[in-house]
Amino acid sequence: MTGSCRRRDRGYPHLYPQTRGRLTEMGVPESEYLLHLLEKGICPWCGKNIPEGTRVGTGRKSEGGFCSLSCYGNYHALELHERARRVSDIVKRRERS
Repeated sequence: MTGSCRRRDRGYPHLYPQTRGRLTEMGVPESEYLLHLLEKGICPWCGKNIPEGTRVGTGRKSEGGFCSLSCYGNYHALELHERARRVSDIVKRRERS
């Protein structure tokens, strides 16, 4: 299931997001949710098992782990886009001065 967000909620339904209308509400903090999935070896984006030694991420357990760079990028797309925009703004300001 590439590109879709499939959640596995067996055993710990209180950890998984609840969708209400257009908003998704987390039952616990995101870092706790990501840590739980990391310990289980499940990718938070696609829901696949992460094979040993192939985890992708920042290295911080609180930020979770992903099965591929594509899943990492999809999960953090908005944040990465904002960072790129800020860097672009800084470069433009320095060019003007």
